[in-house]
Amino acid sequence: MPELFDFVEGSGLRLTRFYWQAAYLSQCGQIAKTPHAERLTTLPEREQFIEMELWRGRMKHHTFVAHHSDSDPDAFKVCFDDERYLHYVPFRLPWTTCVQESLPPGAAGVLVNTAHQFLDLFLMIDAKQKQIYDAIDGRRTIGQIVDAVEGSALHARDFFQRLWRYDQVVFDTSRAST
Repeated sequence: MPELFDFVEGSGLRLTRFYWQAAYLSQCGQIAKTPHAERLTTLPEREQFIEMELWRGRMKHHTFVAHHSDSDPDAFKVCFDDERYLHYVPFRLPWTTCVQESLPPGAAGVLVNTAHQFLDLFLMIDAKQKQIYDAIDGRRTIGQIVDAVEGSALHARDFFQRLWRYDQVVFDTSRAST
């Protein structure tokens, strides 16, 4: 992984995100349930990715998005730190499936990105989250979805951020004002 960063930066680029980012994030999968997850989030992003590659152990290749190093690093980031996220238009990924059989109590579905290499990268959702997920149509903004699904405003930010981290959705951010 350090060699990847050296290559990208040596080419005048900046890594924007990994194409399948969930495997690199300590907030996703089984590691999120360990004491190590919180400690990993205190590291610089680059170091987090290096540590996650070591923890996963089976990453043979890295697919990523990069931009010119002179570009604004925040211009290409999906961010949930302010209300701009309400203007994002979410798109469900075609290789994501919602399993609805043999679920544990309280679960309405399990979102699985079938393109993931690691089996622990699934997202269990409750009934309200399933309503929100089902309302994603590639046309409405997050704000419009929240307005349409009664009682979803309180947890919308966290849920959409989790969908993003787990590679369950992508966003058109062009409607978000800066």
